[in-house]
Amino acid sequence: AVVSTQSTGGADRLVVSFVGSPTTVIEGALNAAVIVNRTVDMRYNKGVLNPVGALHGVLFTPFSNMAESECEEIANSFSSNLADLLEVPIYHFNTPPIEELGYQGIVGTLPVDPPYGPSEVNPTWGTSFVGHLKGFLMFNVNVVGTKEQAGRICKTLNNRTDLRSRAVVLDESGSVIIACEILDPTSCTMFAVMEAVKEKAAQQNVAVIGFSQP
Repeated sequence: AVVSTQSTGGADRLVVSFVGSPTTVIEGALNAAVIVNRTVDMRYNKGVLNPVGALHGVLFTPFSNMAESECEEIANSFSSNLADLLEVPIYHFNTPPIEELGYQGIVGTLPVDPPYGPSEVNPTWGTSFVGHLKGFLMFNVNVVGTKEQAGRICKTLNNRTDLRSRAVVLDESGSVIIACEILDPTSCTMFAVMEAVKEKAAQQNVAVIGFSQP
């Protein structure tokens, strides 16, 4: 069952969350990937986030007393099936330097062989990340400042291993956001992130005007 859908204008991103049994979740994610493959062509992507592919990432999160090891097996099964079905390279989540390079940096040659699928990039798809996490939270912090100022805030935030962030300028408004991803909510809270952002923003005379879901 789909529990939420969130889109970010100017970023060309759609985030869909759904729940189900291991079998139905894998089938649902594969069906979604097929639809993405039919409708998205990365050669014409104009979003500001520079994802690694048409389906940037798929994260499986355990709940209802499911062991994390079982969730890892589900992620691996999905990765193998997706690579075979669409003949595309699939990486484990956060594989360096794939994410740093983004689609534009890998469309010619993959710098690292993928654990699943071919070692060549289909230019219409790119590649995808698949992983499992015990918890995952995405949100944007809205600031009144430049991308460079927001980038300096991100540099401090990214000293944490349980948090990732980057500065993004949204095309349609020119507004600046700090896109945050909490990788482990048991050790990093949204409150802690907001307090850190406010502290570093104040040092640069940058105003923080709230947060929003991506």
